[in-house]
Amino acid sequence: MAGDRRALQLSVLDLAPLPPDGTPFTAIVGSVDLAGVADASGFHRYWIAEHHNGKVHACPEIMTTLIASATERIRVGTAGVLFSYYSPLKVANVFLMLETVFQGRIDLGLARGGIQDPRIATGLWPRASTSPRA
Repeated sequence: MAGDRRALQLSVLDLAPLPPDGTPFTAIVGSVDLAGVADASGFHRYWIAEHHNGKVHACPEIMTTLIASATERIRVGTAGVLFSYYSPLKVANVFLMLETVFQGRIDLGLARGGIQDPRIATGLWPRASTSPRA
């Protein structure tokens, strides 16, 4: 649109890489530190991806809480919660609570992705060895 002067909004997508000699704890600390830098630098959002198979961000709602607690203004969200593995009511309740505590700063991103390892898929949704809802 001609004359549109909206500022470019930058965001961070954090996959919480595990440093070569690091631990899951150091990866979490790294994410919290990065979020603080992004917040202070004027970034718009901080997205946390859900990953399993030994990755740090297997619980994006907990990481969202940690990041929102450690920052002041940046929006924090999930990119995204593997919705097919969780109760929609539980996901809604968790994010309603987060929004209540961190008003106006929480974003819920949903993902339809599946998990390739049937053991992990069954652990998330015990009634099925693959995605419970296609």
